Amino acid sequence: MDDGEVFLKRKVPIYYQNRAYGTCGPLSICMVVEAFRKKGAPRVSFTDYEYLIRKLMDSNVKGGVPPERIPLGLNYFNMKYEPIEGDKDRKLREIREAIRDDCPVILKVIDSFAGRRRGHYVVVVGYDHEHLFINDPYRRDGELNAPKKISLRQFCKENSRTSMVWGRQRWALKITGPNG
Repeated sequence: MDDGEVFLKRKVPIYYQNRAYGTCGPLSICMVVEAFRKKGAPRVSFTDYEYLIRKLMDSNVKGGVPPERIPLGLNYFNMKYEPIEGDKDRKLREIREAIRDDCPVILKVIDSFAGRRRGHYVVVVGYDHEHLFINDPYRRDGELNAPKKISLRQFCKENSRTSMVWGRQRWALKITGPNG
């Protein structure tokens, strides 16, 4: 099915990391929470962000956040979410369906930082037939405040020395909004 370019109707801000490693999970949570914020409601604060870092990372900045701890951060903001499960093709279909339903998706990926491969979190905000569009909290040269376009062919490889890939685990979480 070729949907052309499809993006979330809701605006998902891009928040960039201010630390070298490990804060992409809390920032991805803050991005999706802010996307569901009601007009006039308080914005996600720096205090919230720092709390997430402490709560989710157990003060282990270099280790980052394991995927099983991301729901703890979403629970802090009283957000509803659903794991995206199945094989690669089913997960990609469900990611596209989530975007059409105006639900951002947090992905755990593998990326290169300072010459090393590390786990990383991004937020899917759109897609087309051959790409995903992601909000990536790690700012690279020339990137600023726009979703990054990544090739699905490259992204769905299990391993790559140079580019972002989904890896073997292919972890994904659909964010459906606030509880209540």
